[in-house]
Amino acid sequence: MRILNVIEQQNMFTIVGLSQQLGVSKRTILKDVSELKNYFEESAIFESNTTGYFFKEKNRRLYHEEKEALLQSEIWFEIISDIFYGELVSIEELADRYNYSESTMLRSVAQINEALKEYQLSLSLKPVDLVGKEGNIRKFFFDFFYEGEPTPYTVYPPESIHQMFLAKLGERLGKYKLGTGIMVNAFYYFLYISMIRNQQGHIISIPQSIKEIDISDAEDFLLLSELVPLIEKKYGISMHPDEVIWLFFVIVSKRPIDRVEQEAFFFDQYNQWTEIIEVVESYFRVFGINVENNSVLPIFLKSFFLGRRINNEISPILNKLLSEENRIIQDLYKATYEKNKQFILRNQKKFSFSEDYLSDIVASLTMYTEILFTYYSPKKTVLFLLEGNHLLVQWIQVQASQLLSKQHHVLFVPLHELTEERLNLEHVDLIVTNYRPYMLDYQLHKEYVLINRVPDINDWGNIFSSLNSLFDHMF
Repeated sequence: MRILNVIEQQNMFTIVGLSQQLGVSKRTILKDVSELKNYFEESAIFESNTTGYFFKEKNRRLYHEEKEALLQSEIWFEIISDIFYGELVSIEELADRYNYSESTMLRSVAQINEALKEYQLSLSLKPVDLVGKEGNIRKFFFDFFYEGEPTPYTVYPPESIHQMFLAKLGERLGKYKLGTGIMVNAFYYFLYISMIRNQQGHIISIPQSIKEIDISDAEDFLLLSELVPLIEKKYGISMHPDEVIWLFFVIVSKRPIDRVEQEAFFFDQYNQWTEIIEVVESYFRVFGINVENNSVLPIFLKSFFLGRRINNEISPILNKLLSEENRIIQDLYKATYEKNKQFILRNQKKFSFSEDYLSDIVASLTMYTEILFTYYSPKKTVLFLLEGNHLLVQWIQVQASQLLSKQHHVLFVPLHELTEERLNLEHVDLIVTNYRPYMLDYQLHKEYVLINRVPDINDWGNIFSSLNSLFDHMF
């Protein structure tokens, strides 16, 4: 499964590369890839050549069904689901149930404990159960069931919770004072995990610093609180008052990037740490970003850091990303990640973030700022100079309009306007051409990108990269 997760992201891979990335011997990787090739014969391609392997899905639905079935015989996925529901038995009973020797089961426990270290958890043996802080256990269950790959033993929140939610709060849903960036099913997972843990007597602990934040009359908190009697009536589960506080802050700490008023309100109402303002001002100075023409950027960044700080107070592990997500962000935005890392480290005394999840906070900041700066970047004017078959040129124009026009102004110069003066007008930010002679015929003083006669995915990638670098230069 780890091999598949890596090659799905890369498509092209080598045995040596996988071995280094996963910390597994080349012999084992080669054997596993050979088995995967045979197993997915009907749904995916694993082609080898002199440079490595090429991976491609032939039938996406069948591929994912077969991928899920790979884990059918992995008993620990079933055991983790049993632990979630409080069905706890000893290691000896598990050995009998699955017809394994005790020594084999104990070796498995050692392997599982190695994986659980990432969550600062371990397994007890009598009974087999997760041991560690309650917040860490909940984060593990959330990542295992929601963020991780679906398995035959994945736990899903009952559909009845959703129906109950809609029946009671239907007309008021979406009309939030604070709002959140959390996804629908992610919300239901946090709620369901809280319900099941409460049912088993595992209550979350809220630190005093969070209890001092007055949310007693907050509209969104009161809306969430209305679920408590419904849950008790329908499921017979009594939710501790601290659980609603925990749910509220877990939800609202995940901020969207498209509602300025909500972000300003969130920060004004719930910020207890004045140093966040100073740190955000420092961030824009250090990165040389002029926010005078875009005053919303500080509002969003303050909101982001407040969300991370609230997480850190409630349970630091809430700032944790899946290791695969962290790695992808670092690979995509190496330079930005390193700059953000140095910034966070310089300001760590002010933030007091848990050292265990600094890398995750840096990755989240990197992803957040990339989204934020792209979303609020000023529109640029992209001028296309195209030559070739009239149908192909029109096809490129359609592609350009579809890919760029929502974020930028796209211009196509007609023949009677094709002059050197026209091409160097001040309001043109980027010139794109598929006709090399134009670069020689006209002295282009603007930034330009030369693309193929029929642009491929790399050409469009170069155009987007040029537009992003122009935006960075404006700062």
